[in-house]
Amino acid sequence: MEAVFAERGYEGTITNAVAAAAGISQALFARTDMPATLRATIAPAHVAIHAQVETLVGAAFPQLGPEDRHRTTTVAIQLLRGMMPLIVEANQEQCPALVEELRLVVRSYLLARTER
Repeated sequence: MEAVFAERGYEGTITNAVAAAAGISQALFARTDMPATLRATIAPAHVAIHAQVETLVGAAFPQLGPEDRHRTTTVAIQLLRGMMPLIVEANQEQCPALVEELRLVVRSYLLARTER
């Protein structure tokens, strides 16, 4: 996943590229209403995604201690998950604007987080 950010930069990275680099479906980000058995099946993937994103957050914000880094990662992922149903269900015309909104939300959160 780090290669995706290195190749495209933060601004050019889209969730499809992150999901592909992680070897998972973008849909794993979007569903919060999955049956318990399916949630249990994909839980290891979510743990792996969290660990990879936490590594990126730590590299971008080395001043964060382990607890802050973990919480920041969790919040950033939840922001992404919250927006994904809108993006997945959007038509082709709406999708780019919603992706840009997602970038704005996550970027704003991360920038505000660094100002603490």
